[in-house]
Parts: sequence; structure tokens; C-alpha cells
Amino acid sequence: SMAKAFTAAAVVLLAQQGKLSLDDDIRKHIPELPDFGVRITVRHLLHHTSGLRCGLWDVAGWREDVHTEDDMLELLSRQKELSFRPGATYAYCNTGYELLTIIIKRVSGQSFREFTRANIFEPLGMKSSFFRDDHAEVVKNVAYGYDPTSGGTFRAAFPHWDAVGATGLLTTAEDLALWEQNSYEPRVGGKALIEQLR
Repeated sequence: SMAKAFTAAAVVLLAQQGKLSLDDDIRKHIPELPDFGVRITVRHLLHHTSGLRCGLWDVAGWREDVHTEDDMLELLSRQKELSFRPGATYAYCNTGYELLTIIIKRVSGQSFREFTRANIFEPLGMKSSFFRDDHAEVVKNVAYGYDPTSGGTFRAAFPHWDAVGATGLLTTAEDLALWEQNSYEPRVGGKALIEQLR
């Protein structure tokens, strides 16, 4: 979920560039989403207040399948109603951040991976950071997680997500220190970005 901070920063950078507004209706950028009869904004996605359902993968019975943006949009298209009126409450939700990456791609004309590389990671010198948008990509020196089994052994836990934004960030402690430094001495996005992210 550390990925979400970079997704939020990418959205704010696009807003600073005048390419979107945090108060845009998300259907302006993703018209194929269902119309729930109420306005869901980019800001709602950022703040986990959209009312969109979460855990769609689990409800649909997906476990270790590859998760793509198209699959997520197809699952959302079957959602008949919101969990709550947008802005009425907070519910931590990966769905919103997966939708934000689609908005970023469509507004910027770049892949999410490329946009974050060019606008965040490269300017900050974060040379080992990127969003892995291909789960099968071989990455040198990556450390994967493991899950314990009931038999007392461990099983490799590889992410099978090609949909990024809520997750999918590969980075290092050194690179994260550079990101943290940007909070104190803003080089990317200026003080306005830092204020928006608080």
C-alpha cells in the first residue's frame, strides 16, 4: 500500500499541470464506469470516500489469477449500487487507486509506470523504483514475500497483479529516503504537493 502515496502524488502533479481537477467526475475520464446516479470525484478516490465496492477480486472468486485493469473494469461494470453515498464515510479501498492509475494514463498519455518514472522517480534520483505493471517481469535483486503453510513450511507469495497504483511498487530503502527528503525539501511538486498529500 506504500504505492498509494506515489499514485496520489501523480494525480496531484497532473492537477498542478491543469490536466485534471480533483473535483472531476471520474466518469469524465472513465466513461465506461456505471452511472450510480451520484457524482464520484477524483478526490473521493484519493480519500477512500467513493462508495465503490472493495475486495472485488475476492468476491469474484479470484485468488492467484492475473489481475488486470480490464478485469477490474469488467468487475466494476457489474456493480449495481454503491456501498455508501460518495463523501459520506471513509472505507479503505484499493479499487479507487486502481481507477486513479487509469485516469493518470488517459490524462497524461503515458503508461502509469512511465509517468511516475519521468515525473517522480527520475527527478528525485530514485533509480531503483518503478511500478511493475507486468507480473511476469524478471527483476534483478527483488525480494519476494512468503506465506506460512499449515504444515509449518513456507510458500512463495508472488503478486499476480498487472493492475497497479494500489500496489505494484518496487523500491528500496535508499530510494524511499529520497522520497521522504522531498517532504522537507520539495523538488517534485513543490510545497503545494506536500500540503495536498497531508
